[in-house]
Amino acid sequence: MKKRAVALFLVMFSILSLSACDFQLTPAAESPSPEISVAPAPSESPSPTPTLTPEPTPSPSPTATPAPFEITQTLYEVFQADDGTLLMRNEWWQPVFSGGSPAATAINAVFTAERADDSEYAGMADSAKSDSDVYNMMIQNAKDYSEVGGTYVKYDLTYADNGVYSFYAQEIWDYYGPHPYAYDLAHTFDAATGAELKITDVLSVDAGSFDETIYQEYLAYHANDSFHDLAVETPDAIKGIAPGDTVFYLAGDGVHICFGQYTFYYAAGSSELVIPYSRGDLLRAPFAS
Repeated sequence: MKKRAVALFLVMFSILSLSACDFQLTPAAESPSPEISVAPAPSESPSPTPTLTPEPTPSPSPTATPAPFEITQTLYEVFQADDGTLLMRNEWWQPVFSGGSPAATAINAVFTAERADDSEYAGMADSAKSDSDVYNMMIQNAKDYSEVGGTYVKYDLTYADNGVYSFYAQEIWDYYGPHPYAYDLAHTFDAATGAELKITDVLSVDAGSFDETIYQEYLAYHANDSFHDLAVETPDAIKGIAPGDTVFYLAGDGVHICFGQYTFYYAAGSSELVIPYSRGDLLRAPFAS
């Protein structure tokens, strides 16, 4: 969440700077104080396509079995100008487990808490309400470039085997800045208890050697691409991620450990380390094949 807070500050700073320099927008004194209305989407209408589509996730495990949940749209809010122009959209899809068992309740609570914590868009809307230059710029961008800000998250099931469910989503976060932001979201659960697994529940790596093991595996996995050189130049970018903060998910080809956009720097992009299930030296039972 700290990265999102910093990103939001930078976006607001860039917007206000632009409005002061290059954009000739309608002065606030010439129009009444703008308001943005909040309108819920009709319950029966299909959701619109987001401005930026997340990258496709890996195919689910070939041994995956049907699960007692549905990927459900649990949040859809739009922010509109007075003339009806769509300025922002916040859309969230998550697995919702049915049955009311303790495990289902525990898993649902994780996703609900995560969604509730993702409310940065409200701050941007509040700023637009109080600043006519920002408000007019948002309207102009929407009309000229079909640019709609907001957040888009849609989870996919990536693994359902060995009594475990694993889910992954890429959060697209775009609030009229120089570029959108993307964050990896992932959760893996014990299907019987609903407890969320940590990477150390999947990997048989001692805590004392975790960072060095992951670092060496990352170098080997990216031996033939630019991420290898970046990791050599800045090893702490990989080593500095504690086991408890490691974002990972299981898929058909192995355990995916995520390194986000800011692991090195934004333009470098995100990367992964995939540990195949054949690595019995690194994986705990029952994940090692």
